[in-house]
Amino acid sequence: LTLIDLPGIVRSHGKDESASLSDDIQSLLTDYLKNPRCVILAVLPANVDFHNSQIMAEALKVDPATKRTIPVLTKPDLIDAGAEGSVKELLLGHKTQDFEMGFHMVKGRGQDALNNKTTIEEGLSQEAAFFGNTEPWRGVEDKTLFGTKNLRMKLGELQMRLIRVSFEAIVSEIK
Repeated sequence: LTLIDLPGIVRSHGKDESASLSDDIQSLLTDYLKNPRCVILAVLPANVDFHNSQIMAEALKVDPATKRTIPVLTKPDLIDAGAEGSVKELLLGHKTQDFEMGFHMVKGRGQDALNNKTTIEEGLSQEAAFFGNTEPWRGVEDKTLFGTKNLRMKLGELQMRLIRVSFEAIVSEIK
């Protein structure tokens, strides 16, 4: 399993950027999204309206059965006070169609942590503490929905399932 961090969807270009930047990125995204062997981690800030997400629209076009798409909510610490319940409902799958692997939520190291040279291990520990101590996340029964470590496990399971499904086709291509 190789993780390829593709650029976010761009709608315009800056002063010193190519006029074709938006089209080039869209073409790159489309190539990966259409590949049935690619897992789609649709990364969405938790403080942005899910229904306006272009990446979710693109992912659902190529994976309408949601067998290889995992929406990953980030930045749970930036959710406006009072909006946590709505994000929790989204995370639990109560506000959208079902995704086979469900939603997931992570909290990465912020800029301050990076500036202070917080290690990955320290960041993972802080992430686990955040989800274990912060409402409404600590009240969610299914703890596998949270954290980078659990996302790794989920991706490993999905990788094995995709390999099983694709194995005969891969062997035929090799031959």
